[in-house]
Amino acid sequence: MHTPSQKRQTAGNDAFPVVVIGASTGGPPIIEQIVMALPRGTRACVLIAQHMPAQFTAEMSKRLAKDVCLPLKEAQDGDRLNSGTIFIAPGNRCMEVRRDNAGEPMITIVDASHTSHEATPSIDELMRSVAKIFGKRVTGFLLTGMGRDGTIGMQFIQKLEGHTYAQTPSTCVVDSMVEYAIGCDTVEKIIRPEHIAGIISSLS
Repeated sequence: MHTPSQKRQTAGNDAFPVVVIGASTGGPPIIEQIVMALPRGTRACVLIAQHMPAQFTAEMSKRLAKDVCLPLKEAQDGDRLNSGTIFIAPGNRCMEVRRDNAGEPMITIVDASHTSHEATPSIDELMRSVAKIFGKRVTGFLLTGMGRDGTIGMQFIQKLEGHTYAQTPSTCVVDSMVEYAIGCDTVEKIIRPEHIAGIISSLS
């Protein structure tokens, strides 16, 4: 099993691209498809918020970590962002990215009781926190799901000159999240899920 500490591709000075993937109902198979297709040498740091209970994200992370080419783990408070790593937000909690006292980006895990979000991990909060730090180096992908989570986060990414994609609604198990984001004009491109890994691996 690869972990970020075992297989780290450092880029320094936040120079690597950062990808945020948000999903709800129907998301796990799409997320698995994406991370399994990411090749060695992918430079992006990938952060994933999938609406799920805690035990399920832990199990998903452990299972995927055995088969993917890149280091993958369930995120913990204080984890450092590095090029070519994948972090999955722990279920029923929110994952954000903040700077530590030295100015380095790090993952912060926020207990669900301290947030106002009905669905956790919150896609909006993760996208917003990442966009504030990495700006135009951020690419957001909004996948299948119910509700409106992700639209505000995509707006933040756009505002700070990043790029936004949404899964093709016809390929979603539930399309309300992506349809709402598209209707709010927060989506730069609509894309089929099988093409997402190729876009992520091409980021430099």
